[in-house]
Amino acid sequence: MPKYLPITAACISTGIGGLVAVYTRLLVQGYDPVSLGVLRYGIALICLLTGVLFVRDRFIKRVDRVPMALIGILFFSFFPIGFSVALKYTTAAQGALVFSVMPIITIILAGLARREKITLMKLFGSFLVFFGVASVVDLDFQGKGETFFGNLIMFCMAFLGAVFNVLARPYLQKYNKLFATTWFMLWGWLGMVAVLISSSELNFYIPPPDIWLIIILLGSLGGALPIFLFNWALGNIESTKVAVSIGFNPLVAALAGIFVLSEAVNAAMFFGLAMVVFGVLAANWSSR
Repeated sequence: MPKYLPITAACISTGIGGLVAVYTRLLVQGYDPVSLGVLRYGIALICLLTGVLFVRDRFIKRVDRVPMALIGILFFSFFPIGFSVALKYTTAAQGALVFSVMPIITIILAGLARREKITLMKLFGSFLVFFGVASVVDLDFQGKGETFFGNLIMFCMAFLGAVFNVLARPYLQKYNKLFATTWFMLWGWLGMVAVLISSSELNFYIPPPDIWLIIILLGSLGGALPIFLFNWALGNIESTKVAVSIGFNPLVAALAGIFVLSEAVNAAMFFGLAMVVFGVLAANWSSR
């Protein structure tokens, strides 16, 4: 396998996530985010289940089934809900900046768990990614106290993402990556449905037919594909090396905004993109 193929897959995954964020804001504004999340992840699950039909190794040991289910619920249930709630209180720019600390948290957790080595190059690459995102996002510090609350929730989501990176990687190495991803996704989606059903404040909302094609695309090409690519990379290289790819998410969203939302072009975008690229290369660099 080519050395940089896994991190390339991770960067494509997070880049697709940035595109999805732009088109979601543009095309499905005003619709219930939880209901759309259930639909989008449900479509992603169907795509993954279809792919599993062509997998021979569809076995998970009994001792691993419950822990993997809990990991799936932890990430694919609480993460999308918490992410949506955070963006209700903070701006997308500040949320992206706070979330970009996930690679640093991943390095710390992986080191404390003695799963991976903490190296200067990994730390250097993670900080480059953080500052690359910081140079692109347009921060507004005029917000009220609720902005701090939203940023706090986003930090918790970054921590949750780092926990998933560290905990999920051994299972993605142990089992077929597509089948393990589908197992995570299945329980995560069931958990999200359970939250929707049990909550008295949330009601399932069926969107109008004119955006169903968009939802299908967001669930398949914008959901199942990037989720699998990220987990595939996570199963092949260290979680700390995969985590730095998250910097491409806000950067691609900013670049896509130029073409999709006719936003202004500025030199900071290209500077930030260069820093993220160098950060990813630095974190994944290893001497002979």
